[in-house]
Parts: sequence; structure tokens; C-alpha cells
Amino acid sequence: MLTLLVPGLVQLLFLILAAATIQARLVCNLIDGMVAVEGGQGTKDGPFWNEAPDRASDLLFLLGAGIAAGNPAL
Repeated sequence: MLTLLVPGLVQLLFLILAAATIQARLVCNLIDGMVAVEGGQGTKDGPFWNEAPDRASDLLFLLGAGIAAGNPAL
């Protein structure tokens, strides 16, 4: 099992990384929304910055939760 190979500190670091990426996602969404809606100056790559960090942070969060639970297949 992966929990036998990954020490507790690494599990904790995965969860912290997941929390940090979730916060980064929220900041990207906030900045993109402020520019696009309030300023009326959305960029062509705005949808990318709105969606890509969401997907990456969700993946890292689920990976960290699975490793912390001792079952990375979660």
C-alpha cells in the first residue's frame, strides 16, 4: 500500500499543497472575474485561467485526500 511507502510528513505536504492550490485557484478566479466583469476587458485566455487552475487544484486535492486516507485510488 502507498501509505507504507509514503511517510506521514509527505502525506501532510500533499494536503498542504492541495490547500495552497485551491487558494491559488480562488485568486485566479477573483482576478479574472474582476477584470472581465467590472473592467469589461476580459482577455482571450481568460477562460483558460478560469478553468485550468480549477482542474489542477481539484486533482491535487483529491490525490492528497486519497493518500491521507491511505487509499490513493479514491
